[in-house]
Amino acid sequence: MQTVEGLVSEFGQKIANLCSALLNQDLRMRMTAQTPQQITVPPETPKTAKRRRRRNGMTTWAADSRARRVPTFVVQATGGLQTKKDIIARFGPLARFEKGKSLPPQLTAKQRANLAAGAPAAVN
Repeated sequence: MQTVEGLVSEFGQKIANLCSALLNQDLRMRMTAQTPQQITVPPETPKTAKRRRRRNGMTTWAADSRARRVPTFVVQATGGLQTKKDIIARFGPLARFEKGKSLPPQLTAKQRANLAAGAPAAVN
C-alpha cells in the first residue's frame, strides 16, 4: 500500500507531463497552420460607462409606502413631516406632491377612519 505523498508525486508528475505534451502539440499546430496575417486578435469590447444619477433633483413624489425616502422638498412643504408613515397618515396613500406647487388636500377625519379600518382610499 502506497502513501498519500507517493501517490501525489507519482500522479502529479504524470499529469504535468501530459499537460506539457498537450500544450506543446497545440502550440505547434497553431504555429504551422496560421501565418501572422491569419492570426487575429479579438477587438477589445468597449467598457460600458457607469450611469450617473442625474443631479436635477426630484420634482414630483407620490406618497406610497414603497418609496425609499422622502425628498427634502416634501419635508419642507409639509412643515417637517419626515416619515412616509406620517405623510400618508395626513395626506393619504394617493397624495402626489409637486415641487413649487401647493400641497395636496389633507384627509378628513372620516377618510382617516376609513383608511385605518382598511378601506381603500378614495381617488380625488
